[in-house]
Amino acid sequence: MKMVLQLLGISMNSHERDLSLQLQELASSFRHHKLLTTISVMRVEQESEGIIAALQALQSAFFRPNILFLRFPNEPSDWEQLLPVFKEAKQLKVGVMLLGLHPSAGLGRMEVINLWIRPQLDDLPIMERLEKGNTDLAILMSLRLAKAWKGELNIISVIDKEEDRQETENYINSLKDLCRIPRTAKSLIIVGKFPDCIKQTPQGDIDFIGLQSIPDFQFVHQMIDITGSSCLFMSDSGSESALA
Repeated sequence: MKMVLQLLGISMNSHERDLSLQLQELASSFRHHKLLTTISVMRVEQESEGIIAALQALQSAFFRPNILFLRFPNEPSDWEQLLPVFKEAKQLKVGVMLLGLHPSAGLGRMEVINLWIRPQLDDLPIMERLEKGNTDLAILMSLRLAKAWKGELNIISVIDKEEDRQETENYINSLKDLCRIPRTAKSLIIVGKFPDCIKQTPQGDIDFIGLQSIPDFQFVHQMIDITGSSCLFMSDSGSESALA
């Protein structure tokens, strides 16, 4: 079956012609490698309008997108424009990866990955608990990055009370086994409130954190500041499975 690549540019100013030329050059490169490529440019007033329109239009594609990658904006006003995008992605069952790049640390030494897991301690099958925890995408991406970096993976959970420690350990051990997480991955369980516990963790070069159902600008900004590292905030599309 011949594959088709669709390049979609989003233009918000008078540089539409420049964008079109860039896309044509990129398409030419793909065609040189025998990949059928089409291009189109969408003119919009706001970037969020273009992203939403593209997500909606691509739902009919044979290979529909299942992950939307976004950069964390510096200004709260730009964040407000992204809120409808998060909502639309959720409705269309598209996962979201929001990268908050630390202004000075960047990706650091590209060695240490901290994966934050909210323990699901309900009396449910592990697959249902994993789905409820909204962590499939974070687990899969942290494993891929750890392999690419040949780096260290830390799995970190925060619990409210000491009595939950053993059950949380059992949950994490089940994840390690079922998700084929390497034995070299270290586990850390901390008692307390989430923001207050961050200083007790190993310094990571990137932290993988769950994205709130209604993302909050101050929370994301605070996490980047407190961790002292770049952070990747994620929400599942519902089609990923770390157990597959």
